[in-house]
Amino acid sequence: MKRIVFKYLIFCLSLFLFTQCEKDNSLVNTTKNAEIIDFIPEKCYCCWGWIIKAGSDTIKADQLPNQDIIGHEINSPIKVTIEIGEKTIVCSSSPFYKFDYYEIKKLILND
Repeated sequence: MKRIVFKYLIFCLSLFLFTQCEKDNSLVNTTKNAEIIDFIPEKCYCCWGWIIKAGSDTIKADQLPNQDIIGHEINSPIKVTIEIGEKTIVCSSSPFYKFDYYEIKKLILND
């Protein structure tokens, strides 16, 4: 009986680990129309950075190519076109943070 329970627990643990390793790279190396909707100035893990709405996805960036133009105070959404690079920090697996960080290779202000 103990052996069956042990095998079942190993199976459940393996299943859990494999389903948690899913990689969503659908945004990597894409160009999207987006809106910069907020900036979080707190310097903690997965806090600092710009919050960007790109289609139905929301991402964060800790650096922007021309951040002097955008600034750190966002009063209303800023429409931009961005070229998204690699995922740099994974925060979505944490119960406290929702958005992953991506490299922003290029940023163009839209009128």
